[in-house]
Amino acid sequence: MTTRAVVTIARDTALPGDETTNTFHLRPIGSNKYQGGDLVQLQTFFSDFYNAVPPGAVVAIRALLSPVLTSVGMTLTLYDLEDPSMPGAPRQPYAILPLTVAQPAGSAMAEEAAVAVTLVHKPESGENPRNLRGRLFIGPLNTSALEVITGRTRVSATARTTLTLAIKRLAEEVGGMAPVDSSLGIYSPTTNAYNALESGWVDDAFDTIRSRGPAPTARTTYTIV
Repeated sequence: MTTRAVVTIARDTALPGDETTNTFHLRPIGSNKYQGGDLVQLQTFFSDFYNAVPPGAVVAIRALLSPVLTSVGMTLTLYDLEDPSMPGAPRQPYAILPLTVAQPAGSAMAEEAAVAVTLVHKPESGENPRNLRGRLFIGPLNTSALEVITGRTRVSATARTTLTLAIKRLAEEVGGMAPVDSSLGIYSPTTNAYNALESGWVDDAFDTIRSRGPAPTARTTYTIV
């Protein structure tokens, strides 16, 4: 059954409408829901996604986040997208888990910028690739996530490396869960289909609310399988 995992990060305003959310999709194969020890593992994996430096990187995601975010009360909420007793939306969560992440620091950007982590499942013949691609928006970011190249502000190579290696580690950790066989992936509401994550990228262009920054000039890729 496909599980939607929503990470909620509060703002220093403490207003619910100001929260930042990151949405992931997972699939516990052969089981309807994650439970018991599965939930403990997911707490660790998602805390580490933000809090721990991934192998091969030099900083953690939390070191890239704006100080307007607060890690106090950070949660991971799980929803079963295939529960027949709750057709349509809104669905009730089957688990709400606290995450342990250190407080973001650094200097806030003048404009609240985020970066998109693109998630890809390679399409088979005849499949629409748009239904097999997801985007995870990380931010707002602090000034350590940027670099200036030929007069343009870009997502730094350090930030792109951290993000690609962090999502790769999360996919590998979820894929190695025991005893439940599991995967991190992409869910398409258009086709109501789930596909395991295979690869993706992070461009050096920022994404901002309601607008798009300069076109990217560099891309950092990752591969899961």
